[in-house]
Amino acid sequence: FGFMVSLRFKLNRVTHEVLMEEIDRFKTQADPQTTPERRKILEDLTGWPYERLWGRNPLGGKAAAAPTPAAPEAF
Repeated sequence: FGFMVSLRFKLNRVTHEVLMEEIDRFKTQADPQTTPERRKILEDLTGWPYERLWGRNPLGGKAAAAPTPAAPEAF
């Protein structure tokens, strides 16, 4: 099963470089738009549409953040 999965996995030196550059761009709050080629690579690697990446999906970002604990009450 692992071999079959590895045949479909599209991470290589070039796509890894694109992924890391896009992550850096996201962290520095640079322009959120990317080229169609990079967009396709990100979608292929993540399995998510580009519009749902970077915390804009139900599994990440504020939607999945743990609630902050309430302040202890004063006695």
